Amino acid sequence: MITAIKNITSSIALGGLAILSVSANAGETDTTLRALPMHGVSFDIGSKHAVSFFLVKDGNCDLTVWLVDIAREEEVASDTPTRMVIEVAPGKSTQVGSAEGRMAEFACSANAGSMSIRTLTETAYFKPRP
Repeated sequence: MITAIKNITSSIALGGLAILSVSANAGETDTTLRALPMHGVSFDIGSKHAVSFFLVKDGNCDLTVWLVDIAREEEVASDTPTRMVIEVAPGKSTQVGSAEGRMAEFACSANAGSMSIRTLTETAYFKPRP
């Protein structure tokens, strides 16, 4: 698993991308990061480690996210990352979540010149009957 993360991070670094690492575990407060085109961002979402970057393509944020399990004590984590490519229109956002109720929201700026990445805890909402 550690090898998979090193391979992903090395691949991004070799591609000329800067990596910003931030831990956003369930016990921590919500975090907001800012990414520029071709600048990688690395962070945790629950039991997953995420590495992401985006390119500006046809006026949209062309987001790439890799997710891999974080190895925990006494557990065997998968060392096979999952890759997602998501087109996000300017002014719009998309979310990627974990089973533990943590998620990352990727929002494309109005001119697609940057993305904000907000990690937060998902909360269920239900409307009580009157």
